[in-house]
Formats: sequence, structure tokens, C-alpha cells
Amino acid sequence: MKKYGCFVSAVALAAVSSSAADWTQWRGVDRIGVAAESIKGEWPEGGPKELWRVTLGAGYSCPAVVGDRVYITGNVNVNGELRGFLYALDAATGQEIWSCDYGREWSANYPLARTTPSVQDDRLVIVSGVMEVICVSTDGKRLGGVDILSRFQGRNLRWGFAESPLIYDGKIICHPGGPDATVVALDLKNGETVWTSKGLSEGATYCSPMLMTLHGVRQVVTHTDSHLVGLDADTGAVLWKGAYRNNRGIHPNTPVLVGTDTIAVGAGYGHGTHMFRVSRNADGVFSAVQIWENKDADNHFYGIIEHEGVLFSGGTRGGMAVIDPKTGRTLYRVDEMRSPSLVKTSDRLIGYGEKDGMVCLLEANAEGYTIRGKFPVTYGEGQHWAHPVVANGVLYIRRGTVLVAYQVN
Repeated sequence: MKKYGCFVSAVALAAVSSSAADWTQWRGVDRIGVAAESIKGEWPEGGPKELWRVTLGAGYSCPAVVGDRVYITGNVNVNGELRGFLYALDAATGQEIWSCDYGREWSANYPLARTTPSVQDDRLVIVSGVMEVICVSTDGKRLGGVDILSRFQGRNLRWGFAESPLIYDGKIICHPGGPDATVVALDLKNGETVWTSKGLSEGATYCSPMLMTLHGVRQVVTHTDSHLVGLDADTGAVLWKGAYRNNRGIHPNTPVLVGTDTIAVGAGYGHGTHMFRVSRNADGVFSAVQIWENKDADNHFYGIIEHEGVLFSGGTRGGMAVIDPKTGRTLYRVDEMRSPSLVKTSDRLIGYGEKDGMVCLLEANAEGYTIRGKFPVTYGEGQHWAHPVVANGVLYIRRGTVLVAYQVN
């Protein structure tokens, strides 16, 4: 296997400049599902104008959008072996600029690409379904990879590894789920181990981690197969743990900071949506406690969005609950949106329904909602699992082997 140290390339790498309206990683620039866009009015009958559509390798992953480039992963059968490809597309036309075969991919159940690229200056970082952290330059060259399964004696998951890496301060954060290494930090430049979560040896659980500041301390907040945890962002030390486990130990949703010290989480299989409060005492010791639960929204992997002072959370039984973040009480339900994955703009929510493939434009607040347009996704194949993305005035919807761009600004 090519050593990760080869990330340091002797050739100049093509850097891509970014803007506030870009979508640089999983769930956007801040990993909270919010786009720097404003959408007014209503969609016409049949939905917004389609700009282009392309066919590529199969995936559940979402695109990252930086400047005039769209980056997305997809799996392709090459001579009987499933291989992962990272594509760079022209944002204006969808035309392929380059594709990079990044290596072997997960080929058992649900054998589609899962990882959304994280774009950091002249590099893109992804994590394959077989637990390799891979770096690719923005001009399409594979720079190296780290097999976190073997390095950290990790454990792959029943349906294959599925997470999108967090990058900050030159560190890549991921979840091998190994002894004293549930969560680890790798050096972005050379792949060396920066820290491991000593004292934390729980399994990974399909969760893409989040960077938060709680009580003045930067923390990596994420799920294990049995806890919500906060780790010191500089050292990986375990600061706090809150018991959290559904009946399968599967918790894919990225935690969301609400206010200054409360964290919204959700899990499927009947578990629901929950809120934790993180406290710090006079001695500097952290603790976390669950303060409410809401069974109306057993949010499998749809993401939780805070909008107009309330929480929007879909459920596997269909529909979406609108929740008071202080009490956990359901204010009302939006049953026209069938288990939607969500993205928020300054004015609207866009949901892509898992159950029916319907994309809806929603105007909503604590008092009620209005559907301002919708259209069905009839192209592609398989599950409607990829989250919608909005960047630079364009809505991206992905299903299986098809990615479509719509004008929405």
C-alpha cells in the first residue's frame, strides 16, 4: 500500500479558492446543513430549472462544491472488483474534468460510495467503506492513504464504513473503533498519528464528527456505538460521555450544537430525537445529561436542522417533526415530507424524502408551514439516501449513479 507520507508531493498542487457560498464538506462549511443562500418565492410546477445531469459511479454520498468545481465519489465495477472513484466536475456544465481511482471499495451489502469529500486548500480527503483514509490533490492525483483498520486494530461495521472526515488545524478526524482509538487524529500532511482517544475503546457507528466549543474548550463531539462523547480537540482526551444507544448501536447523525451548551442528536429504529446538556463545574470537570427525548422523530440519518428557533427532524416512519428545542415537545408535523434529509437556506428548508423521492421547498417557523414547491426524483436507481446540497445558487440532488443540478437562487 502506498504510504501516506507521499501526501507531500514534489509537484505543485492546484489550489482551489473558496467562497462563503461553497459547500466544502459533509453538511456544508460548518457541518450543520446550512447554505449561504437566499431562496424567495415559489418553485414553478415541476420544480426549478434543471441545469445539467450526469451519470457517474454509484453512491449515497453528497457532493462538495468549491468555486467552479463539484467533487463527488462513486463506485464502479472494474474487471470484477468494486473500485471507488473521486470525480471533479465543472459546476457550470457537469462535464467531467478528471476522475481518480482511489482504491478498493466496500462490496458487500449496500455497495455504494458513502463518503463526502472534505476539501482543504489543495487537497481532498475521503474515507472508503473498507476504512482507508485517502488524500487526493485538487488536480486529481492520489497522494496516499492510511489503512485505519490495521493501524488502530479497528472494526469495520455491518454495512461497511460510512463517514465523512472532519478537518481542522491540519488534522483529520475519523473513527477506527479500535482499542484506545475509537476516535483518532491524523496529520493532514503526512498521515502520521497525532492523537488517539486513550481510555475510549468503543465501536464506531457511521457518525461523521463535529467540532464545537463548549464552555470555552474546543471539542470533537461525536457518537460511539454506546455514547455521545466530547474529546479535547488538541489532545483527544475524553472530556465527557453521555449514555446513548438505540437497539442496534447505530447512530449516524452528526451532533448539532443548539445555543451554547445543548446538543441535539437523533437515531432511528424507534429511538427518537434527543437533547443533551453539557456542563462544567468549578473544578473544570465536564459532564453531560439528556434533558429530553422526542419519539415522534426517530431520525435515522436525515440530519437535524435548527431554523427559526425550532428543530426540524425527520423520522423513519415518515413525515417530519417540528420540535421546541427547550422542551422537546412536538409543535406540529409535516407529513407531506416523507422522512426528508434536509438543507437550510436563510429563508427556506429543502427536504429530499427517503420514502417517496419527493424534493420539497418549505417555508416554516414555530407556528406552521407552507410547501412552496416540489418535484419527484424519478431518475437514478436505489434508495433516496444522499442529502441535498445547495451551493452558489445551485441545488444538487444525487440518486445512485445520477447527479442533477438545479438553478434555485
